[in-house]
Amino acid sequence: ATVSHTAAPFLHSYLTRLRRLNLGAEALAAHTPILERCLLVLTRRVCYPADYAFDDPDEAEEAFQDYRRDLATLFKTLARVHRDATLAFTLRLLQATAARAEQEPEELGFEHAEAALFLVFQLGEGLPEAAFRMEDSHFTRIMLVLAHARLSAYPHRAV
Repeated sequence: ATVSHTAAPFLHSYLTRLRRLNLGAEALAAHTPILERCLLVLTRRVCYPADYAFDDPDEAEEAFQDYRRDLATLFKTLARVHRDATLAFTLRLLQATAARAEQEPEELGFEHAEAALFLVFQLGEGLPEAAFRMEDSHFTRIMLVLAHARLSAYPHRAV
């Protein structure tokens, strides 16, 4: 986590710069592989650690929640910079998580189910309302996956 804490300000600066440049689709496409890797790392990092004490939170849990808020801010900024890539990534993540919950529920750790749902929530918080009104959008498909997935029945309170 220490490396992530040091890399977060750099990533924030990079995303802020991309956002200010207001790049067209072609110029932004050159950054897509980097941004997709960032999404993957953010997804891994927002997962609760195995030793997270939900019943008796202390300083370590508070520090993780602060860190998670920083990661959520980065995710929302990334979504504003490259909405389509972020929505497509989140849809793929949710589809894979829902499929695993359906096919191998005992193999799906709560932290992965919760992380997928957490990122969907962050999209709702971070993107403008117009992004959700488009017909046949990634967001529409995300909502369909949520409606049909068994994730809400996951037997852990964090989910």
